[in-house]
Amino acid sequence: MSVLLDDMDGILFWTQIADLRVVSGCACGCPTVDFRSGPEEGLELVADAKVAGTDGDAVLLFARDGVLDRLEYMWVGGPPPTTWPSPDMLVEPRRPADVTLEVSD
Repeated sequence: MSVLLDDMDGILFWTQIADLRVVSGCACGCPTVDFRSGPEEGLELVADAKVAGTDGDAVLLFARDGVLDRLEYMWVGGPPPTTWPSPDMLVEPRRPADVTLEVSD
């Protein structure tokens, strides 16, 4: 996740990483994990990166109400991947421009 949050604006999420616990995985067998249980409604994309050497695969990081919620592997075609790509395969990491992060004391 550090590749996805490698800037000062990601500090709100950086502080949460040490306390993350996987509560569920994807039923399809891909490496997608949820850190909290709940509905998919309200998830906001907070970071993403393309996976080099693929036809459009990407790693997506979602939050709900300012709390990290899901790390998702999105793939294009073929069977689902079963492992995460190595960090050096993640290219063009970015965060949506319309995401506003507020750090409260």
